[in-house]
Amino acid sequence: IEEFATHTADRLWDENLHDGRIEWMSAMANRLPMMVVARLLGLPDDDVDKLIRLGYATTTLLDGIVTQAQLDAAGSAAMELSGYVLEHFEKAIEDAEPGLISDLAARYASGELEQIAALGMMLTLFSAAGESTASLLGSAAWILTDRPEIQQQVRQNPELLGTFIEEALRFEAPFRGHYRHVWRDTTLGGVEVPANAHLLLMWGAANRDPAHFKAPNEFRLDRSGAKGHVTFGKGVHFCVGAALARLEARVVLGKLLKRTTWIEAADVGEWLPSILVRRLERLHLAVR
Repeated sequence: IEEFATHTADRLWDENLHDGRIEWMSAMANRLPMMVVARLLGLPDDDVDKLIRLGYATTTLLDGIVTQAQLDAAGSAAMELSGYVLEHFEKAIEDAEPGLISDLAARYASGELEQIAALGMMLTLFSAAGESTASLLGSAAWILTDRPEIQQQVRQNPELLGTFIEEALRFEAPFRGHYRHVWRDTTLGGVEVPANAHLLLMWGAANRDPAHFKAPNEFRLDRSGAKGHVTFGKGVHFCVGAALARLEARVVLGKLLKRTTWIEAADVGEWLPSILVRRLERLHLAVR
């Protein structure tokens, strides 16, 4: 996957850089993670644009700031995406090709896995491995342009790239939070929580907690315990794709820094209106 991501990053850069300008979100941040997801699942590369459209539209169901028309469109997109994945899943049962879909289909055929569980895993990949990594790549590139002293530090000390990525994950969590269902009476932070309660765990807020992070609203490369953020969750719900997200970020941001001597933001779009997703709608970069 690292080799695929590296070659893909080079190709997308060459295809989309024009006269020292590139629209980072549509050219790289949104596309590369979904191309990796398609490769992992064993889906056609030609379907990536469709997967981006349907995957992002489906996530709108969780935004919490939508009109009825947008909600209806999101529901339709979710159904279309489910149908698309199910079609390829059923094909894989009969004619297996390399990829996660074929692996899941084999486990379904052997009785190890129910179809609904396999479908849920595959659909989760489009938001968890697609949009969240796109959000990280967008925020990280924006931070480099918004804080020239940080960009200079990382350029002068390439070994700081990993630290930069972890601080970007803390500072701008791709998902601000996730929902949790409470199965039994419990106590959380000194607060009694009854069974069947629904919680919204705010990763973004926890990552700015002054009780855990000194000067939490500052972006710092000298922060101790760089991986102390909760962007990927904790415990049994820890993000299984954390290593993949970090790998993609290291590959893409490393390429961005190596193939330029300086980057600036020519145009910064709005943040996606959402209570959960933290993603820039566009980011035009001017590069030297």
